[in-house]
Amino acid sequence: NTIMKRLRIEGFVILDYLHRYPEFQAQLAAAMRAGELTLRTHVVDDLANARDALKGLYRGDNIGKTMVRVGPEP
Repeated sequence: NTIMKRLRIEGFVILDYLHRYPEFQAQLAAAMRAGELTLRTHVVDDLANARDALKGLYRGDNIGKTMVRVGPEP
């Protein structure tokens, strides 16, 4: 189908824009400070539940980054 419709496929490689990383970092930090971006974290308590947390990644149970809490916060 791609060939018959003469579609063009082009990838995006972040290394092609590595020289613009400082610009990106500044914009990202400003957006986070302004509350335009928020970090979503799915926290699972106890190392014994790590296997279930991993399975949840494949099922789509998580929102954002999945973390396993292995002890109390300092």
